[in-house]
Amino acid sequence: MALTGDVLEDELKKSHFYQSGCVQNKVDYLYLLERIFDEDNIVFRFRKSMKGSGKIEAELFLTSELENGQFFVYLDRGEESDEEYYCRSFVANPEFDRTQGHVKLTTLWKEKINFETGERTVLYRYKDFSPDQLNM
Repeated sequence: MALTGDVLEDELKKSHFYQSGCVQNKVDYLYLLERIFDEDNIVFRFRKSMKGSGKIEAELFLTSELENGQFFVYLDRGEESDEEYYCRSFVANPEFDRTQGHVKLTTLWKEKINFETGERTVLYRYKDFSPDQLNM
């Protein structure tokens, strides 16, 4: 709603969660979200049982280092597809190492899809991997 202009920043600032940094930390860096996804990332399997996981519900998370700091993006699987994930939450410049105790995964294929045009761009490909290999 905030992206469409239905919720103004002044309204967000009235929230206790905004003042405590929970929301402000996300709003301040929202403009970087697409770039964070496009960067080289390290992907981890999210383990909710780990210390510091809080109330986040996610299946995976990725890390990204930009000049603005370190970012963690939490992803969850869409209900309609086993192949599509969406951003559940993200954290900028955390106060502790959020990767400790989580399982690091190997990224085989990373593709960006422009939903307006249908254009697909491969951002990363591990060696000679092709998604067709998964259907063999």
